[in-house]
Amino acid sequence: MSQVVDLAQPGADESIEADVVIVGSGAGGAAAARTLASRGLAVVILEAGKFLGRNDYAGSVLVRSAAIYASLGLQYTVGNASIFLPTGEAVGGTTTINAGTCLRTPPWILRHWREEQGLDFGPQDLDPYFERVESWLEVGVPDAKLLGVPATVIAQGAERVGIAHGPLMRNAPGCDGQAACCFGCPTGAKRSADIAMIPAALQSGAMLFTHARVHEVRTEGRETVVHARSAEGRSVSVRARSLVMAAGALRTPSLLRAAGLRHPMLGRQLTIHPAVGALGVFPFHVGMDACVPQGYGLEGLRQQGLLFETAGLPFEVTAISLHAIGPRYVEWLEQYPHMLAFGFNVRDTSRGRVLGHVRGLPLVRYDVGAADMTQFSFGLRVLFDVLFQGGAHTVLPGIYGMDEVAARQGSRILDARSLAASDLDLSAYHPMGTARMGVDPATSVVDEVGRVRGAKEWVVCDGSVVPSSIGANP
Repeated sequence: MSQVVDLAQPGADESIEADVVIVGSGAGGAAAARTLASRGLAVVILEAGKFLGRNDYAGSVLVRSAAIYASLGLQYTVGNASIFLPTGEAVGGTTTINAGTCLRTPPWILRHWREEQGLDFGPQDLDPYFERVESWLEVGVPDAKLLGVPATVIAQGAERVGIAHGPLMRNAPGCDGQAACCFGCPTGAKRSADIAMIPAALQSGAMLFTHARVHEVRTEGRETVVHARSAEGRSVSVRARSLVMAAGALRTPSLLRAAGLRHPMLGRQLTIHPAVGALGVFPFHVGMDACVPQGYGLEGLRQQGLLFETAGLPFEVTAISLHAIGPRYVEWLEQYPHMLAFGFNVRDTSRGRVLGHVRGLPLVRYDVGAADMTQFSFGLRVLFDVLFQGGAHTVLPGIYGMDEVAARQGSRILDARSLAASDLDLSAYHPMGTARMGVDPATSVVDEVGRVRGAKEWVVCDGSVVPSSIGANP
């Protein structure tokens, strides 16, 4: 396609003029591109990653992850715990590697933003926009037969514990249950941004440059000039009237700083939904690798700030996740067909900070606070109870030094241990808030429609603008 230029391929340097230049092609950048191009604007999209096809999603998931994940999938926070914090680097951004779960921002969060932060929109104002995006993504309830045994055992456990539960809304209408969503959908069923939005933008006349890592953003008069280049050295220069920054909450702050933006809150107020999980081992076949990976969850604790979801871990990922060693490790690995991954994330009150980048890696400081540790302690008890009540005979928790817990021990085993953040095998998948939206210029980097304060032709359109932790997959 002539509208897609791969800067990794040999060719001359490019120079182009546009109405709008968009940095990043993930959920925010792709939605902006589709919308603006459909209205007749000349749009140029710059993406640091590759435009992946189905052939790129074949083979080992660990090999694939190096091509899809930013920083080879080796992004971690520093602080009182080292938290795995992966993001995608490809056309479609992190939507290419998410599990396909599509949840609206809860109404109680929207009310909080209105009442506590003065943002003048609520559920009724955003419903038409949610509906539009859901139609693009073909969001719906997954096919019951693809939920499989994981949904059955979690439903049973939740019923016995007394917590509301149900299937999770997803954007994969043609899913056949290969549980590979987080390593790129091998069939193209998942309506990630590279499938649901970017092609529509290109059909409306947008241009896309891939392997185009932005290294300079500057203003010249009323225009913005953005320079990007590939690792091979080929470059593109885009001159535009407006800039949409959509590089994600971990990279947008550094790019804006390099462009000269000085705001005390830029890079701060980072929330990530820290998460912990466990493997339940059952006396029967579960087959978590042959169903929707994140198809079922607990609804009953969401307003308390805990979102529980099933997970389908491929064999290779399970192999590197187990804490056991030696013969016991082999014994547990042989039980893989009987395993189910189940976990939860916390609507964090802790706040982190993107300090900058070191050799391309985001340097992120994040300390898990006492209130969130209280949530983790409570959530782990629920996690154990649901798995055991669902029929698990053993739980392998994401707790260092607690490799396995038998059903006869139950969640009571947690009573004898005071957990610190560093005791938990934490991960997080939803970085937000580093250029947050608000009405107060002193505490918000962008205004209530995403315009950058001090640069009215610049807009941020990614997770950076989310005002606070939302407790749901964004």
